Amino acid sequence: MSGNVTRRGFFSGSAALGISAISAMSSVSKAQAFNIEFAQDFNPQEQSFMDQYYYGILNITRGIRDTQLDKIAQAMEKAYELKRKGGKIYSHMTYGHYSMYAGSPNRPGQPNVLPKHAGISPTKEDFDAMKEGDFLLTHYVNEQTRAVRERGVYVAGVTNNYFKFYGTQPEGLRPERMKMAIEDISDIVIDSHVPWDNGLVHAPQIPHMKLCPSSGIAAYLVYWAC
Repeated sequence: MSGNVTRRGFFSGSAALGISAISAMSSVSKAQAFNIEFAQDFNPQEQSFMDQYYYGILNITRGIRDTQLDKIAQAMEKAYELKRKGGKIYSHMTYGHYSMYAGSPNRPGQPNVLPKHAGISPTKEDFDAMKEGDFLLTHYVNEQTRAVRERGVYVAGVTNNYFKFYGTQPEGLRPERMKMAIEDISDIVIDSHVPWDNGLVHAPQIPHMKLCPSSGIAAYLVYWAC
């Protein structure tokens, strides 16, 4: 058994959303109004949402610790070698929840030995500045990353659920993001152990997907280890 949640019903019970959000949605036609089915007949989850998330993050942490330290060391030894030879080090670890802030240069304790791009997405100018003998730590998969690798930048790729990697399920992402994987644009791949579908919390009321993303924490467990 399931109950339908209409746009009107959703907003009538969500006063905290504010007038601006309601006004924005008022321009949506009836044909576009969403209709979500929440399960009504279900068994409660065995773990609380908080515990599911906590233990999910611990599993990611243990996965990185137990399987990726050699890869991280190998990548950083290469970065050190290239730096000594005059190369520059770049980091494009900004994709996913809170990532663009997590490694901010003004964060207390940030040594900035892996200088991080400050925006949400690297720009063309960021890529144009890279030359042969430089080092890039990234979790982006795009043509620009592949292009800098082809011209001699050493690319250490980190798995990210927003881009295809070995664990991504068939048709798991938008078609344009299924054409190329992190393995295709990297000299070495570090597995962040992020689930391909990101979420860590199962809510039986919402069987369509797992909730509460892990992308930012997984990425920055790798970044700070590096």
